[in-house]
Amino acid sequence: SISFSSTPLRDLALGIVSVRLLRLYANGNISIKLKYGTSPRFELKRGIRQVCPISLYLFLLITQLLTNSLNNSPVQGISIAGIIISQLADDTTLFLKDTNQISISINVIQSFSKASGLYLNINKCELIAVKDYVTPSYYGISVKEELTYLGITITKDQKSRGLLNFNPLIKKTQKKLNQWLQRDLSLKGRVLITKAEGFSRLTYGTLSLYLDSKINKEIDQMLFNFLWRNRTHYIRKTVVMNTYENGGLNFLDITTLNNTFKINWIKQFLRRPTSIWNCIPHHVFSTFGGLNFMLFCNYNIDKVPVKLSAFHQQVFLSWSLIYKHDISPHRYYIWNNRDILYKNNYLFL
Repeated sequence: SISFSSTPLRDLALGIVSVRLLRLYANGNISIKLKYGTSPRFELKRGIRQVCPISLYLFLLITQLLTNSLNNSPVQGISIAGIIISQLADDTTLFLKDTNQISISINVIQSFSKASGLYLNINKCELIAVKDYVTPSYYGISVKEELTYLGITITKDQKSRGLLNFNPLIKKTQKKLNQWLQRDLSLKGRVLITKAEGFSRLTYGTLSLYLDSKINKEIDQMLFNFLWRNRTHYIRKTVVMNTYENGGLNFLDITTLNNTFKINWIKQFLRRPTSIWNCIPHHVFSTFGGLNFMLFCNYNIDKVPVKLSAFHQQVFLSWSLIYKHDISPHRYYIWNNRDILYKNNYLFL
């Protein structure tokens, strides 16, 4: 309702002018433009329609009020940074400490629904547990082994996670490339298609997930087979990947692209290390000196005294491929150093 919507405007200190502008939508009526004239006027009883450019911002204000309600409630989130809620548009994720928090959070959301008119659809809600579970559902919400959030399939099994996310992408990409093979494209044209149709479909998954060697090889084979029209590969892969000036075709493989994305992840992390998207890896990295310090160390990622996710291990391995350490004794860190051992163990902060 309009009266409810004006509340977050005042709470967010947007000013009395914004509140008055919002109230212009109260008790409004409209007519639809037809081919000949307009329809009879009728009242807006269900709020502002999606065609109105301001509706998006009003919805964000309301969802912000939901966030404030949960953050100020007795609901307990995960121990790291006390995170409770993450929102992107109309997708909402709650991070709860245990099963006891489910009923508390539902009560908070139901109170919010009565005030705002935005009701929670239990049938669309899903739960996923970090540890093993016995009960198949809680309060009418089913517990899943896997779920899809923002286009990424989330599951606790590392091997199946890669297959579930990349296999559909590979099949769609292969189908599209087969369609392009029906056209008489030049060699350079096929190189361009591998980037426009191939990598463009694989980028999102590669940005968010660990890419294992098996999937890596499958993607490269698909792209190189397309380059040579599923026939004999006349030129070695390393030569094709060279620039035009060096006798190559400026071809890009998935390994190079994946390493580039992982390095860019480091850049984005260093810009905002404590943001909601980075607070968990920031907490993990702080246990062995922090990411800033770790990047200067000649580390062996398998010997780090903390169990890192496969994604973050790949991030560190990608960095080690491009970073050359200064072996001068004045700048060679003894910490996290694969070359300096004490009682056959690495030294960590």
